[in-house]
Amino acid sequence: MVALSVEELDDYSRVVVPMILARFPEWEQFAKLLPRADGAGNVVEFNVPCPSEAADSGLWLSTADEELSVGFHTHHRHFTDYEDRTNRAQLEAGLEYASAIVEDRIGMLSYYGGSQFAGSRSVELPHPDSLPELYEGMGFARELLGKLPGWDRVTLRSWSGRFDRDEVRA
Repeated sequence: MVALSVEELDDYSRVVVPMILARFPEWEQFAKLLPRADGAGNVVEFNVPCPSEAADSGLWLSTADEELSVGFHTHHRHFTDYEDRTNRAQLEAGLEYASAIVEDRIGMLSYYGGSQFAGSRSVELPHPDSLPELYEGMGFARELLGKLPGWDRVTLRSWSGRFDRDEVRA
């Protein structure tokens, strides 16, 4: 996409897209307009290619569903205040998360049972220790452990590939 026209965007994207481009102007070339189902303008999806061939996908940011979603490899997060969709602190947190990914300060952990994907999460880099359990440190998720697929392998993927590694669990 050569130039995004604010007039083509839905109300939410009119707030968020200028914030994204103010911080990452070089990403405008990776933007794609997608029409909303209700016809109330377009949302924007950015797909930034990753320099590491080990990542399943590059960085993506989306303004769909009136929330800022940020993803890389197999994991994504939503940065939304449901009471105030354009809460600047939430949007800035999402942009900081994107920045941390491309600066190799955050990597993605992907958990697999055999060849089946079992879950993902992010982790601060560098991560010198053994890679954490899927829900380690997330007390609310302990109840789910018996209901989720098991895993025997975890991978760490970073933007540059510098921190990538795989661990097998017995």
